[in-house]
Amino acid sequence: MDKIYLNHNNEKKKSFKLKIFMLSILIGILSKNTDTFANQLNNSEIEYSIDIESVKSFEYFLKNVDNSFDWIINYPDIEELTINIETTNQKELEKLENISNLKNLKKLKIFTKKNVSITNDSFTFLKNCKNLRELIIDGPSIEKGVIESLKQIKKLSINCFHKIFNNIDTDFNQLIFLDELNFLDSESYDIPIWFNSNNYKVLKRNGVNITSNKQNVINNVKIVNSELDYIIKTLNISKDESEIDKFDKILIYVLSNLEYDEYISQLMEAKAEETKKEARKFYENGFLYGALEMDSAICGNYAALLTALCRRVGINSYCLCNSEHAWNMVEIDDNNYFTDSTLLDNNYISVTIKGLFVDKNEEISMLEAIEEGFKDNLDMYLSCPYEEVYLKESDTYNASNFPSYIEIHPVSLPTTGLINNNYKFEIRFNDFKIIIVGATLVSVLITLNVILSRRKKEREKIMEEFMQEINMNNENKEKSKQYIKNKR
Repeated sequence: MDKIYLNHNNEKKKSFKLKIFMLSILIGILSKNTDTFANQLNNSEIEYSIDIESVKSFEYFLKNVDNSFDWIINYPDIEELTINIETTNQKELEKLENISNLKNLKKLKIFTKKNVSITNDSFTFLKNCKNLRELIIDGPSIEKGVIESLKQIKKLSINCFHKIFNNIDTDFNQLIFLDELNFLDSESYDIPIWFNSNNYKVLKRNGVNITSNKQNVINNVKIVNSELDYIIKTLNISKDESEIDKFDKILIYVLSNLEYDEYISQLMEAKAEETKKEARKFYENGFLYGALEMDSAICGNYAALLTALCRRVGINSYCLCNSEHAWNMVEIDDNNYFTDSTLLDNNYISVTIKGLFVDKNEEISMLEAIEEGFKDNLDMYLSCPYEEVYLKESDTYNASNFPSYIEIHPVSLPTTGLINNNYKFEIRFNDFKIIIVGATLVSVLITLNVILSRRKKEREKIMEEFMQEINMNNENKEKSKQYIKNKR
């Protein structure tokens, strides 16, 4: 039988023999002699000759087990490759190293709907793809350092939170070697979670074209970034502050300015079918949308805003989620903690206020507890992920998108002073009342001793001035001490 060529030229061909029974029946019908023709072809072979050198693009599905990359032998000259990752099996992911054998590979797309992370361990092969010029990442979380090392790449395309809650640790400021950074179909209220105004300025200054597949998205991203920058400015966070103090200011802002949507809350309690449909309105243009543009918010909005603000002051933060809930993981002093700002909002705890003579029990909001330093054992303020996931085996905090490159282990709550802030101390003087927390008590008692040693009128004047000082934020503590000292 004559060979059927898919590509006619004089270059070397390779034949693949295929037995085709359905084709024989079809041809038999057309020849009006089905049985005879089918029997003849049943014992025959139809040979297709495919020009291997003509196969320039290929799509491969990485399954959960027994993946083979023998196809690379047959198609060595592939220039464009799409990898659909359908597994989180580390052993199978390591087989991706075979892709480095495609010496002519110029364009690679990595797609997944699984909880897959592009890590420095499993994706080292990308560095060995010397001719790779375009990389498209749609779905996976990305560990810091992977993309930054791919100096051969000219166009990078990334989807942020598009159909999947992926976390992106890439330092965009280091991608000045790119010609183009494309955000594919990402929403304008998702991109700024990971990509800030400083990233935009650095890349534009170095000639990187920043684009999107959706109209007006990049312009809207600049507007959203300006909003977030303004919030950071109002928080008066200095570079010298500890990470825990920076984090507290951001968390207090989120709890003070977001309010959980009452209607969604009612739907969830009733387990109503329309809950998910109504919830989507808060994510209309991305996960920051409900937090920045609506009068109320839901869990994904809380998590997105906390992450966006934390990352702008140098605190690593991640949005974690499952089918029911979204929360955060933040890195404080090299340890990772779970924070659930949705849970902390509008919830109350009972605390013991230590008076000079009598203790008093009081119910305060979790927001007040954080503001006043009563944070130890505060549920989901900074909780140990290891305890929540492995010890409590909590379904609520079992994330479906936990970055695989982050290890969780037992950690303790970070503290800011030598005296643990377990108690509030209430000090009264005439009509004045001061509530002091932790180590602040020592300096205040010294100050009060100075005040009480003065005559009545002078004492009242100094006390009034002192009350103004004591209500200032923590960064002015030293100023208060110096002020009283000068009055002596």
